[in-house]
Amino acid sequence: MKKIMFNEPYGLQQATFDGSKTMTRRIVPDVILNYVPIYQQQYYEQTLSTISVEDAIMNMVGPEKMFQRYVYQVGEIVAIAQRYEDLANGGYLDIMMDGPLSMKKEYAGAGYKNKMFVKPELMPRHIKIKSRRLEHLQDISDEDCLKEGITFVNVGINHFGVRDLVKGVVYYFYTPYQAYKYLIDRLNKRGFFETNPLVFVYEYERID
Repeated sequence: MKKIMFNEPYGLQQATFDGSKTMTRRIVPDVILNYVPIYQQQYYEQTLSTISVEDAIMNMVGPEKMFQRYVYQVGEIVAIAQRYEDLANGGYLDIMMDGPLSMKKEYAGAGYKNKMFVKPELMPRHIKIKSRRLEHLQDISDEDCLKEGITFVNVGINHFGVRDLVKGVVYYFYTPYQAYKYLIDRLNKRGFFETNPLVFVYEYERID
């Protein structure tokens, strides 16, 4: 089983838990992009026709192809990564203590504080991938921005907000697209949205 991580300071993990976030975009990794020219050449030699970068990538990441470990497949159940510390504090201590890993800090290792190192089979919450497609980051629609966790806020006039749970503030924007652009730049680095990378677009549902 694979795992997936959602940002907590900007409320994306909680938005997934409460069902208001049902979509995520993940950058196509370099290991896939670097192989595209090779695949295109092989495709041409076999068919005597060309294939676009986008179609090449989608062909390459099918369930019977290489690179599938870098992507989520439609229908796949994926564990939502949470720190062991949070699971203990959230009432899952008894369940986890009966499993292969003690929730005591001295036995949990790096996963006690860092969800990057947790084991997916120990996670209590999961999503199911409903669809997958490929697009550039800037192609996102206002409707999809809301599925990505952008919040609608009525503050006299309609605004769309990005919540910063660490600072306890909400940043307001006139459109979902503006809010999403701000969010992406905060999650990565300033100006990242303008680089317009290719991304996998996953729509999902929380199943537990």
